[in-house]
This record gives sequence, structure tokens and C-alpha cells, in this order.
Amino acid sequence: FIRRSTDVWTQIDHYPDMIKKVARVLTCLPTTQVTVERMFSQLKLVLRDNRARMGYDLCEAIVFLRTNKCV
Repeated sequence: FIRRSTDVWTQIDHYPDMIKKVARVLTCLPTTQVTVERMFSQLKLVLRDNRARMGYDLCEAIVFLRTNKCV
């Protein structure tokens, strides 16, 4: 009797390397649009007309901190 794991991450380890990378990325995507809509709302608050020249890294860091306040 072979016991099979139902854990997604364990199953991904058995995939070929290229598919393994894609599968890991896909499992991290949000399952609904609500999370994405919230991110766009936060981005709209951070990136205003007077901050149009803000760099991508700084903008990403600010939105990350605003959306993950509990971390």
C-alpha cells in the first residue's frame, strides 16, 4: 500500500523542473478578483499625479506595506 500525499506542495515536487516553477507561481495567485481590486485601490491612493515619477520599487514597497499592515 502506497500512501499518497494530498498536499499540493508535495505533489509539485514530483513534476518536471519547468512545470514545477510554473505550478508554484500559479498556486500563489489569488483565487478571486477581490484581492486584485483591493491592490488597485491601494495603488490608486499611493500613485497620484504628483507622484507619477515614483520608481517601481518604491511604489511596490509602499503598496505592500499598506496591504499587509498585520504582518
